[in-house]
Amino acid sequence: MLVEIIEFVILVFILSFLVEYIERKIRAKVQQRIGPKYTGPLGVFQPFADFLKLVFKEDVTSYGSDWALSIVSSLLLLTSSIA
Repeated sequence: MLVEIIEFVILVFILSFLVEYIERKIRAKVQQRIGPKYTGPLGVFQPFADFLKLVFKEDVTSYGSDWALSIVSSLLLLTSSIA
């Protein structure tokens, strides 16, 4: 059961990156510009680069705020949005 879930998550990631790449190429054609082309052949790895940039972005928290409460509230917001 766990293996199928992991395979599904990987498939969803790959398909979402592919859809994002295609969307960027279409937007570039409509706006008459080149589009992603610098990361990998023909810009194929641009969605992965954007994902890594998002994952490793600096966390911004207020001075004196409770870090654990901030994480828990973010997770609750995410799960309620998904539900």
